[in-house]
Amino acid sequence: MIKIAFFDVDGTLLKLGSKVPSFQTVQTLQQLQAKGILLCMATGRGYLSVPHFEGVDFDLWLTFNGSYVRSKDAVISKNPLDADDKRRILHNLKQMHRAAAISNEHFIVTNGTDPDLEQYFSFGNEKLMISEHFDKLCEEDTAQGIMDAVRGKNGIITSVTREKKKKPVPLPHCLSSLQKAASSKLGMTAQQVLDTAQSLYEKKLTTYPRTDCRYLPEEQFGDTARIITALSGVSGLEAVTAKADSALRGPVWDTKKITAHHAIIPTGEEPR
Repeated sequence: MIKIAFFDVDGTLLKLGSKVPSFQTVQTLQQLQAKGILLCMATGRGYLSVPHFEGVDFDLWLTFNGSYVRSKDAVISKNPLDADDKRRILHNLKQMHRAAAISNEHFIVTNGTDPDLEQYFSFGNEKLMISEHFDKLCEEDTAQGIMDAVRGKNGIITSVTREKKKKPVPLPHCLSSLQKAASSKLGMTAQQVLDTAQSLYEKKLTTYPRTDCRYLPEEQFGDTARIITALSGVSGLEAVTAKADSALRGPVWDTKKITAHHAIIPTGEEPR
C-alpha cells in the first residue's frame, strides 16, 4: 500500500508571507517520511514557484491546481490551458488594458504590471518579471503543448508555406513597454523603471512618464531635428544619432491616437 500525505503551501506549510517553514513543520514532515509516507506538495502555484525546504525533500508536486503533476523523476500528468481559451483570455485582458502573466514548467513572465498582479506575486514572495518577448513566449508555449500531444506519433506533412514579412518600425515607449524592456535587458523592477523615468522627467530630460500611449502628435514633428541634434552631444549616443534621419516620418506620428499624454521621448534639454 502506498501512503501519500498532501500539503498545501500558503497557510499550511508556510505562514502567509513567510518563506521558511517552522521547525515543528519540518520535524513533522521528516517523521512522516521516516514512516515511509510520501510527501506531496499540492498548490495553486506554478511548478517554478514551489518552495524548497532545507531538510525535507518532497516526493511529488501537484501544481497549477492539479494541471501539472510530477515526481522527482518524471511528469505524471500535464493538462495545460487550451490554446484557444488562452488566446481569448489574453485578448480580453488586452481589451481591458490589464496586464497578464503566463507560466509553465519552464518560465513565468508577465507583459506588464498592475496592482492585482503585484499582489499575487508578492503573496508567494515572487519577483514579477516583465518580458518584452511575452507574445513570442505565449506562441512557444502553445507550440510546446502541440509537440507534447503528438510526441511519439506518426504524421504526414501536407503542405509548407513560406512568405516574406516586413517588421514594423518599433514605436517609442509608454510606461509599461519601457518597464518590459528594462526588465528584460537590465533586470530592473517595474518600480525602479518608474522611479528612473520620473527622475528624468523632473530634470526636464524626458517627457511625462506615466503614459499608456506610444504615439506622437503630428504637430511636434518639426522638433525632430532639434532633439536629434541635442542628443548627438550626449556621451554614448553619438553613433545612434549619426544614423538618425529627421526627415523620415513613420506611423508613430498620429495625433488621433494620442490619449492624455503622448509617448515618452527626450526633450532635447542638455543634461546637467
